[in-house]
Amino acid sequence: MSEKYEKALENFLKSVSLIKEEAAEVYDMYPRISWIYQNIKGDIENAKKYAKISIDIMPDYDFAQYRMGCIYLYADKNYKEAAKYFKKALALKMGETDIYVYYDVGKNYFSMKKYAQALKYVEMGLSLQPENLGLCSVKISILYKQRKYEEVRTLLQQASEKYPDDIWVQQANAMILAHFKQFDDAVKILEPIRKDLQEVNVYALFVLANCYFKKKEYEKSLETFLEYSQKEYLEYLEKQDIRSIRSFIKKLSKLFPNDDRLNQIESNFSTVLNPKLEEL
Repeated sequence: MSEKYEKALENFLKSVSLIKEEAAEVYDMYPRISWIYQNIKGDIENAKKYAKISIDIMPDYDFAQYRMGCIYLYADKNYKEAAKYFKKALALKMGETDIYVYYDVGKNYFSMKKYAQALKYVEMGLSLQPENLGLCSVKISILYKQRKYEEVRTLLQQASEKYPDDIWVQQANAMILAHFKQFDDAVKILEPIRKDLQEVNVYALFVLANCYFKKKEYEKSLETFLEYSQKEYLEYLEKQDIRSIRSFIKKLSKLFPNDDRLNQIESNFSTVLNPKLEEL
């Protein structure tokens, strides 16, 4: 797949060198060059460069504004800057031709912890395409953060019937089952997809460790928590997550005093558990 994109990029860039004087006529080519640089080559500087070229040539081109918003959202994690470009894309009526702008706007506001605004745009997208799983998944995540657990459970029951093989739906369903203390059912879902959780939602490994602890399967709990500590993306942890991790370490410490695995877990989480010490 990457070879095809490399060839496409080569042809795009060759075209750019040949038609500089007619650049305004091919403004829609530049966001596609930008996309390849970001998602295939991981070259964010050039991704921004070519998105900006399109914006400079044709400021009213909604896809160019949207493309720049995606760079700031997914590459830079600069959510405020992303919001500026998404707003421009929406003002240019992009949502009338591409509902995925609502998905990305929803994700952006979700990342900013502005859940009400995130839900507003997700609902706008769902009004156009109610069965869209991507939009449904963002809505479920928002409602979970808002602690509307009954609504989450209802939506996940519906999603499980429609998309029984979807990994995201499975792990989300397991998490809500764990919330309602259905630990056996949660474990039955999470264990078969354990190897996929890092790519989908690594925090579900922590939920699995908690489930084993509640089932008094402490060795499995410790091993799962160790695995989680090795795979979690620490920069995304929130204060509540860190408090939960610290509390769980204390629980395990009482059962496994002087266990080297706990030392490893604490070391893996040291930058979030003891940030001041890491700065020294």
